[in-house]
Amino acid sequence: MPEIDFDGADATRAEILADLRDQVDPDIAAALSQPGTPDYLLARPFQVPQSWDDLRGHEDKPTDSSDQPNEAQLALYVELLVSGSSAEQKSLVCPESLLGAWTALRTHLPAVVTSVWESRFPQLRR
Repeated sequence: MPEIDFDGADATRAEILADLRDQVDPDIAAALSQPGTPDYLLARPFQVPQSWDDLRGHEDKPTDSSDQPNEAQLALYVELLVSGSSAEQKSLVCPESLLGAWTALRTHLPAVVTSVWESRFPQLRR
């Protein structure tokens, strides 16, 4: 069985991060360089709109009797915030729905994604 080159893997990760600095916003590049960042986020970095006012999605009311989002709604938001483009987020994310779902979303999102969203949009911090 061939030996795994962990030092080479670290070097490759550093090269990927160096390349990303030219391709993503500085706050996202800094977040991606944090220890514990999932590798899949390096392969396809997440995006975040620049302004809260850019979020123009329609409010998505929960379909059950509570005010909390259901699991399907949470899963859609997680997918959108982790993998969606900034343009998709602008057109689909409703600021009011995001505020209402944020506490639950935080437990489903990678920490680096949460940190950038909360940094750009302090109203999400609670």
